[in-house]
Amino acid sequence: MVNPGRSTPKDVEPVKLEHITMIENPSNLKKMIEVQAIVSSTTVSYAVPSSVKGTWIADDDSQQSREEEITPTSFLNMAIINQSTTTRNKILSYALFPESKGHANIKDLSYRTVYMVRVRPPVFSLEKQGDKLVDEKGYEYKAYTIYVIAETAKIEFQASALLNLRGLVLPDPKTQRTTILVTEVQFPENIGKIDEDKLATLSKAYEGKTPRERLDWIVDNFEAYSHVIGRRNIAKAVILGFFTPTWVTLNGELQRGWANILILGDTTTAKTLTVRCGIKLLQAGCIITAETASAVGLVGAATQLDKGGWTIDWGALVLNDRKLLAVDGAHKLGKYQFASLAEAERSGTVSIVKAAKDSAYARTRQIKIANPLDQESKRYESKNLSDFYYPIQAVPTFLDLMSIARLDLVVFADADDVKPEEINKRHEEGPDPALFSLGEALKLVWGDRLTIEYTEEALIKIYEQATALYNEFFAKEIPIASIDLKWKIARLSTAAAIISLSTTDYKTLKVEVEHVTWVADFIREEYQNAGLLTLAAKNRHEIPTEEQVTDITAQIAYAVKYEGDDGPEKAREILIWTAERGRFTKAQLNDTFSLTDKNQIRPLVACLANLGLITSGAGYYATAKLNKLVRFAVLAHLTTVKTRPPSKSGGEPENWRVSHFEGGKVGKVGKTEGEDPGPVAGEDEEADGE
Repeated sequence: MVNPGRSTPKDVEPVKLEHITMIENPSNLKKMIEVQAIVSSTTVSYAVPSSVKGTWIADDDSQQSREEEITPTSFLNMAIINQSTTTRNKILSYALFPESKGHANIKDLSYRTVYMVRVRPPVFSLEKQGDKLVDEKGYEYKAYTIYVIAETAKIEFQASALLNLRGLVLPDPKTQRTTILVTEVQFPENIGKIDEDKLATLSKAYEGKTPRERLDWIVDNFEAYSHVIGRRNIAKAVILGFFTPTWVTLNGELQRGWANILILGDTTTAKTLTVRCGIKLLQAGCIITAETASAVGLVGAATQLDKGGWTIDWGALVLNDRKLLAVDGAHKLGKYQFASLAEAERSGTVSIVKAAKDSAYARTRQIKIANPLDQESKRYESKNLSDFYYPIQAVPTFLDLMSIARLDLVVFADADDVKPEEINKRHEEGPDPALFSLGEALKLVWGDRLTIEYTEEALIKIYEQATALYNEFFAKEIPIASIDLKWKIARLSTAAAIISLSTTDYKTLKVEVEHVTWVADFIREEYQNAGLLTLAAKNRHEIPTEEQVTDITAQIAYAVKYEGDDGPEKAREILIWTAERGRFTKAQLNDTFSLTDKNQIRPLVACLANLGLITSGAGYYATAKLNKLVRFAVLAHLTTVKTRPPSKSGGEPENWRVSHFEGGKVGKVGKTEGEDPGPVAGEDEEADGE
């Protein structure tokens, strides 16, 4: 142990450790070391004395007094924190007067602050091996509690902050676990210093190229770098995901800029490899497996400290704030866990209110890598994209509607898209060396060094394409093309502008119309190939017409064996009843309409199901298609039985009902005995729902 008044010389050269777990090596004990770590929890601060005065009265009544400085490297800085006053004074008494048996009187003369901080190693990838989490270097991914000395100024420790630590490796006096008594801490910028020479190299490679040509050049060279052939859509999605900004502003409104991207497809289609290549090329981001990314692992958990009390141990989303996190095998997390992350993905903050309470930033760019799930299986068994009529139908197999709507981009990888002879060939040429300067452009955006400006033409194009893509691709059951498409296009277009270095001074970024069109074309092509255009068009065509309602009621009347002129009207009564009920059973059908089971109810249920008007479960349920149909039938008054007769006197007849439509206006249902029918729509007022 280092005793009070005995300090480690400042000119001692520290041992530089590659990884924080190396402090467990016995050869590093009691040595000054330097190592990097990331803040992974809330911190606790303690006031401890930096100098004390002790007075001890011996058995012979002689009195001794002593003043001592407690050096920053003294074990006492750790030993006396989180202790009762009695225990604390005993420890200091023994340190000043070993012969006093801890009975000296202690007075604090000056103070310092000691921060108890939990840290983890910075990583690029994590995977589970047995019961352990292992990073890309093969080291175990674990948390350490360290103690940081602050002599004068307050230190702010924010979760996910990168630290350069210099301190003494010691056993914790209370637990004997290996720790670091940190005497010097620095907060280097995670993204590092900009190398303008590398940016100049990239700019030179771009000379003479339009923004679209620059973006295509990046994709071409990334394909040569990764050796992943025929998956250009995945490469585009990965690169765009990295370069999205922290914030975007449209019409004076500020919203998140960090992207949320899904790569969905079959196994062995190079989804994960492409992401890993992006991380390696840019020297940024982190990829973890689903086994390490439970909801608690992504967000965080309350952790009990050794001597009581609680702290928050933050998860991967928080530890990658303002960076990028890729989750491989995301389909294994399940809809419930993704739903629990929805607020964090939207707001960029995580809050935990349990035994410990705290909040932290999670402005994290995400790439989810997933396989489609077989929903008929009770286990997480995957299916191929080719098993779906439209590839887009694979998305809701593991994501709920809210999580789907939060996605900025989805790309697909079908195993049949690339032929074996395209994959199994030698790669003669490597990428242009200028590609390796792309990481410098990433530092511009991750460091929030750019002021983002949109040209007037780009803004017009963003709104224009947002409207067009929404009209083309919105489908209620798979709402990827949601109403907030303008923000999604803005995020991705800003990323495209950064990738293509649309800046002259590396301070102001100009998003131009070509960046927007390149992104919009990419989205349109991807979603059209996935079948979303067809699916959305099918939904639009589900708005019924008078002819469709007439045809459907005729089919139902035939199924129930209703004959005569009133058959369609009785069928419409069944439609209205089923829609109003929402859920019904065969017994309720029988009680309400006096139908027989074999000859009427069974054919009726089969007919309704074949027409897509009901679904089955614990009973039968009305679908959105049925609700639309019934609303149309009621508003259009298709339950009428005769048209309005002419009036010779100019007044209204005693009893009348209007036909389906009158001049495009909806008529009012007819008068009954003793009632005033009111004005007819189209004459004195227009009916709602025209």
